[in-house]
Formats: sequence, structure tokens, C-alpha cells
Amino acid sequence: MATILWTYIPKEVEIEMKSLAEELEARGHSLFIVYHSNTEILKKWKVNAFPSKNFSINKDDGSANELLEKWGDRVFRWGAFKGQDPDKTIKNLHSYYHDILEKTSPDLVVIWNPMSYTYGILGDVARSKGVKCLYSERGLVSPGFFLDMDGVFGYSSIKSTGKEFFDRPDYKALGLSYLKKLDVDSLSLYKQEGRIEKKITKNSRERKILILGSHEMQCGMHPPESNDRKKVLPFFTGNEEMVIYLLQEIDNAIVIFKPHPHSDINLSELIDNKNFFVSNSNPNSLIAISDVVISNCSKLEMNVVAKNKPLVLPGFGLLWNKGCAYDAGSKAEFSELVSECLKKHSKADEFFDALTGYLGFIIKDQHFLGKFSFENNVSSEADDIKGFADYFLDRLELSRYGNGKIELSAHVFIRDQLLDNNFVYSSLKDLFRVEVPNIYRFMTFFSPKRYFLKIKKILNSLGGL
Repeated sequence: MATILWTYIPKEVEIEMKSLAEELEARGHSLFIVYHSNTEILKKWKVNAFPSKNFSINKDDGSANELLEKWGDRVFRWGAFKGQDPDKTIKNLHSYYHDILEKTSPDLVVIWNPMSYTYGILGDVARSKGVKCLYSERGLVSPGFFLDMDGVFGYSSIKSTGKEFFDRPDYKALGLSYLKKLDVDSLSLYKQEGRIEKKITKNSRERKILILGSHEMQCGMHPPESNDRKKVLPFFTGNEEMVIYLLQEIDNAIVIFKPHPHSDINLSELIDNKNFFVSNSNPNSLIAISDVVISNCSKLEMNVVAKNKPLVLPGFGLLWNKGCAYDAGSKAEFSELVSECLKKHSKADEFFDALTGYLGFIIKDQHFLGKFSFENNVSSEADDIKGFADYFLDRLELSRYGNGKIELSAHVFIRDQLLDNNFVYSSLKDLFRVEVPNIYRFMTFFSPKRYFLKIKKILNSLGGL
């Protein structure tokens, strides 16, 4: 059956991932996890240890040099690797992942955030070898993560799917049920309990624009000329340019920038303006006092909409084109939307309604593994895991069409470990017996249509059809 190589697992869903791993194994699949953190829960499936900074095997070939061109600047700017040689870091990771792929021979690699070099390099190496990749990140629904066939953020398969797709009563009922049970102030993964600075609150009448900063490196915003940045923040080269633009375009308002907890870029050192403030206080408190919030690629966007605050998106994030935020299509439109929202937010109810539909869709019909169950979705945690495994495998064609084989002799047999016995799958019920002694074997990791055309071709060659 199929071999799956999985990367990062959020700590808050390790127990659920263990249940999924056991379910996949029970169905005959093999799972390996390459993971940079020590965890006893998933220890059974881990592949070696993540390479240390001194890992020093090099395969100096063309593909490694291509990775240097793509990732070199981003690795150099990454806080943990400042002062280190990006050339060595990238070549070491290239070598390590090359060896991991050779050892495990996966049919599928699940890549955590391909925008970040840590596992993005693994995705590049896997695709160069023709291995199928699936992409993962934390999503709006928490705690948990989503899986996407195309990518994350601006590359996501549902980026261009509009609100009309989610405008269904069942989705909205499920999303509303989730929101009622959710403490939206708990969405931040990091402890940020600091009080708002007095310099921000001293004039309560002043209009406030809050920017929730995303992690520039993990969201692909560096280097500025990269395609990743253009996908996530298309109209600005980074947060610094966006802040300066707002200060120039918007009068009679202060701009508050809340940096990501892991960001190492200090905008207060780069921008000197009396109307600009950097705050590391509690993001929920900052949202509460703000008149308009700007964000992309942050789970806190859901907090903003749920609290009926106007949300302006300057790029392709989690809520882009979902009918629950103001989407900017250009620099000029971005400043216009912010100005209008400072005057009036007339779409609060409309945006909240759209958010419930989108959340219902994510929970019910997206690849998603998380710590929750709903009466109209799953009946128990065990059913949740089994249902997720069914959906995961079927969508990826790793169940019926995994690394099983077909054998032809006197009868047609489909070897599939999901079936209790080796018998003909229902779609082949019209195929009859073939009186030949030969046994044909071929891999079946392709679409159902090609699968059956291949069978038909073999039988035709034998005079069977």
C-alpha cells in the first residue's frame, strides 16, 4: 500500500495524529514523520533526528545549487541562522532530505508550510523526484491543521473560491455552532499578556488603525522580489512599506503595528513618525480598541470579524475572497478601504454571516484534523479519525489506487488491503475470465480512469474484450 512521509505536527494535535497514524497502519499504509521536535507521543514514526546546525553531508549538484538561488537570501535573513553560511545550511538540508526520501521511498510527502525553508526545501527535493506533495498549515479552526493539494495562503486551492460557494444553510449552521463554542480570544498561539502602552491609549478619541503583523519569513515575504511575497502581499514589498504608505495616505489617525511574536524585524527602528507605534501587548486588547484592522495570514482575522470589527486585507490570506473582509485589489483601493472603514463599517452582519458559511465548509468538507466533534458532522473521536482517514486517502487516491498491484491469470484480482478479501472491485463486474497463464503486474498510483483503461488494454491484447 502507500508510504507517507509527514513533516511537522502541531503539538496541540499530537494525540489526534497518533490516532491517525495507527488508523493508517491498520489499513496497511506506512507512515514516517520527519520532525524537528522531540515528542514521545509520535516517537514510533519519527525518521532519525532533525539535522543539527553542524550537519555536514554535502551533495554538491545542480539541484542543490538551484535551491541556493531560491532560498539563500531567506535563510540568511532567518533569525536563527544569522551569521551562518546559507550555502552550507541549504546544501546540508538538501542532502538530508535526499537521503530521507531514498530511505523511505514515499508515495506522498505532507509539507508543513512550504513558504518556510525548513520543510520547503524537502518539498522542492520531493517534487524533483516526481513524488506527490500535499501542503499543511494551521488554519482558522483551532486547534488543528488543514491539508491542501496546491499550497498555503496565496497558493491555496480555495483561495479563489468565492462566498457564493459557502452560502449554504448547513455550512452556516455548523460554522455558527463552532463560533458559539469558541472563545475567539484564545486563537493566539502565543502568550502575549502585556498591557497596551500608555502612549497608545492616552488619547482615546484618536482613530486607530491596527496592523497584525505576520511572520515575514514563514509567510514568504522575504526576499521582496520573490513570487511567494507577490502571492501573499502583492502591493507592498513588506510591512515597512505598507506602514509608510498608510501614514502618508491617511490623515488624523495613528497606526499601531503588532509584530508576530517570532518576528525579528523592529519597525520602530526603521520608521520615525509621531503617529506610528509598535506594540507587543495582548492582540485581543489591541483589536478591541482599534477602529479598523489590517491583516493577512493570521488566525486572528477570525477574531476581528467575529467581534464585528472591519477587516481590510492587503493580500491573499486565510479570508481572501470569502465575503467576510474588505479585499484590496490595488494600493489605491487599499487606502480607500481603510479610510472608508474609519468612517463607517456597514457590512458587519454580512461579514459575520459569510464567516459562518466559510467555517462550516472548512470543518465539514476540507481536509482537516482537529480536536473537536459536532453532532451534525461526526459522532465520536474515533469516527472523526476514521472519517478523516477515509477522506484523506480517497482524495489522494492512496486507498484503492495506492501501491497495490493487479494480477491476471485465470481470473482478475485486485489486491487492495482495504478489502477483506481479494475480489474484483465493483467497477470491474463486467470483466470476464481470461484463459491465460501469464501474470501481469503494474503500479496503480494514478487516476481511476487510467486504471481501468490499463486493465482494458491488457485484456484486449489477450483477445479478452
